[in-house]
Amino acid sequence: MKQRDIQRTEHALRCWEFFHCHPDARKKCLLAEVEEWRCWLIDIACCRMDPKTPYPLSVKKVFCKTCVQGCPAAMRRHLTHGLGAGLLLAVLWIGAVSAASQTGQKDTVTARAVYAVDYTNRKVLFARNQRMKLYPASTVKLMTALVVLDRQDLKDSVVVSSRAVNVEPTRAGLTRGASYSVADLLEVLLATSANDAGVALAESVAGSESEFAVLMNRKAKEIGMKDSYFANATGLPDSRQVTSAYDMSILTRTAFSHPFVKKVMTKKSITIRGSDGKKITRRNHNKLLWRLDDPQVLGKTGYTRSAGHCYAGIAYYDDRRVSVVILKSRKPWTDIYALLGVRQKKARR
Repeated sequence: MKQRDIQRTEHALRCWEFFHCHPDARKKCLLAEVEEWRCWLIDIACCRMDPKTPYPLSVKKVFCKTCVQGCPAAMRRHLTHGLGAGLLLAVLWIGAVSAASQTGQKDTVTARAVYAVDYTNRKVLFARNQRMKLYPASTVKLMTALVVLDRQDLKDSVVVSSRAVNVEPTRAGLTRGASYSVADLLEVLLATSANDAGVALAESVAGSESEFAVLMNRKAKEIGMKDSYFANATGLPDSRQVTSAYDMSILTRTAFSHPFVKKVMTKKSITIRGSDGKKITRRNHNKLLWRLDDPQVLGKTGYTRSAGHCYAGIAYYDDRRVSVVILKSRKPWTDIYALLGVRQKKARR
C-alpha cells in the first residue's frame, strides 16, 4: 500500500474513533438519512483533514459540508481509489450501524442495577448503579454453594430436617428424615433454586441457618465483596440481606470457577433420589439454556417481589468470558439479550 493510502486510512480510523466515542456525533448520525451516511463515510475515508484540528460537534458540517464541498479532491480520490476505499467504507458502515444498534439495545435494559464485564480483558461492557445495594433473591445460593463446597465432601450424606421440608417455596420436595448426598442437594439448589435443599445444607454445615450466614459473610469478605450482607442460605426476603451488582459479579466469577458449579449449571434438568427411594426431577430455571446457543449462558436466577428478577451468570464465547449481573429487573431475559447483543434462537417447528 502506498504511503498516501496508509495516511488516508489512519485518518479514517481517527474519524471513526471520534464517531464511536462522542455521544452527540452518534445521535446526529442516527438522525441522518442513508445518503448522508454514505456521504459521511466517503468523507472520512478520503478527506485529508489536518488531524490536529479540533472536531466541531456537527457531524454534517464537519464530515459532509466541510470535507466534500470544501475539498473536492476528496470525491475525486474516492472515485480513483474506488475498490480500496469502497471496502473500507463497507467495513466502517457496518461497524457504525452495529455500534448504534447495540447502544440502542442497551438503552432498553429494565434492570435497576447492571454490571457486565468481559473478564478475559477486564473490560466493563455496561454498568448501571453497580454499587447500589439491592435485594439479591436466590442469586444468594451461589454463596451458599461456595461455603458448602469449602466445608463438605460431595459424597457426604445430609439428613433433611422438618424445618427444611417446610421452608417457603421454591422447594424440590425433599422427604423429612431422608438422607441425600451433598452433590444431589447442591444440584437442586443451584439449578432449580430449591430452598429446602439450601436449609438442609446450611444446617448440615453449621447447625443452623443463622450460623451458616456467619460463614457466608466471612466468605464474602474473603473474596472481596464489600457491599453485601447475607442473612440466610436461600435468598428469601430479609431486610438485612443485600448485595450490589458489582459484588455479585465477584461472586459469580468465583462460583463458576469451580468445576462442579459450572457442570451443574449446564444441565437442563436435575434428577436425584434420597434414602427413601423417592425420585425427584426438576427443570433448570435458566431459560437461556434453551433460548441461546452462542454464546452459552450459564447462570443463577432469582425472584421475589421485593428483589424483582435477578440474574448472575457467565456468557461463554469461544475466546472470552463475559460476566452478566442484573438486579431488580422487570424483563430479565430481554435485558440479557440486549446486554450481550444477541437474539433468542428460533424455536424448532
